[in-house]
Amino acid sequence: MTFKSSTTHYQLIDLTQADFKQTVIESGRAFVIQIQADWCGECYIMSTILKQMAAQFADQITFGFINVDTNEEIAKHYGVTELPFLLFFNRGELVDFLIGLQSKKTALQYIEKTLSFEK
Repeated sequence: MTFKSSTTHYQLIDLTQADFKQTVIESGRAFVIQIQADWCGECYIMSTILKQMAAQFADQITFGFINVDTNEEIAKHYGVTELPFLLFFNRGELVDFLIGLQSKKTALQYIEKTLSFEK
């Protein structure tokens, strides 16, 4: 999933069960991961909000998504009960999560909390 701003091209990383541990947990970076499904209308809306935030936080946090229909083990591991489901990681640790469609303001608060997380 990609989008363009007026000056820069951003990409949300498409994660799978096969690369999740290495990319997110072992990288030491900060991540916002949306667990979503192609059939989920609220996921599409949340994804649009995350794309806007990816431009704002491009140098600080990586944004990605996981398709729940093809990566059920990750969804089970993190107790996904509803979509969209957002996971916030920093330095390999799950900092927090949000369930359901969220406002940009709420997502921003969780991103700031994630970036300030100390292991």
